[in-house]
Amino acid sequence: MPAHDNARLWANRDCLDVQYRTDANLVARQSIYAYQRPRLDLHSAVLEAASLAGSETVTDVGCGNGLTANAAGRAGLPELG
Repeated sequence: MPAHDNARLWANRDCLDVQYRTDANLVARQSIYAYQRPRLDLHSAVLEAASLAGSETVTDVGCGNGLTANAAGRAGLPELG
C-alpha cells in the first residue's frame, strides 16, 4: 500500500472509531514492548526527558490509557484526576 493511502486510512474516522473504541487495541500495541531488549520504561523515559522540576502539573488527556500519568504520579508529580 502506498504511503499516502496508509495516511488516509489513519485519518479515516471509521477506522479510528473501531481502533480506539476501547483501550483493548492500545493495550495490545503496548504489549509489544514487553519483548523490548534492553527493557526501557518508556513512560518514565519521557518524563525524564521533559526535565520536570516537580512543581509542574502534568496532564495526560486523550493520549492513551493513562500509563504516562501513572508514571508521573510515581515520580511525585501532581496529578489531575
